[in-house]
Amino acid sequence: MNEIYRERARAISITELGRLHQKQDLASQAIFQGWSFERFKAELIKNIIPPDHRPLTEIGLSEKEIRLYSISRALYQISSDPVGLRAGLEREASDAVSKVLNSSPTQRGFFIPWEIQVRDLTVSTAGACCFH
Repeated sequence: MNEIYRERARAISITELGRLHQKQDLASQAIFQGWSFERFKAELIKNIIPPDHRPLTEIGLSEKEIRLYSISRALYQISSDPVGLRAGLEREASDAVSKVLNSSPTQRGFFIPWEIQVRDLTVSTAGACCFH
C-alpha cells in the first residue's frame, strides 16, 4: 500500500510541476516512462532554459549525486574544520565549479552547483502537492 501512495505522489508532483510550467506533455512522458521527480525537474529545466542561458555552475551531476549531495554536511565540515571541506561529493562538486569559474571560494567557503540550487528551490514546491 505504501508503494501505491509513493507512486501516486510521484505522479501528482510531476503533473503539478509540469502544469505550472505548461509542460504537460513532458510530464506525461515522465510519468509513463517512470522517471523520478528529480530527473523530471532536470529535464524540465533543460526544456525551459535555452542552452546558451544555462548557468556556468551547472557541472553535470548525476541524479544519484544530486540526491546524495548535502548542504548541511558541507556547512558542518567548514564550521568544524579549520581547513574547510576536506573530501567527499561536496568537495568534488565545489572544486568542479571552482574550475569552471576559474575562481576559488573564500578560505572557509565552498561553491554550490546549479543542480543543487535548483533541487533545493523546487523541493518545497513539489512537497506542497504530495502525499507523504
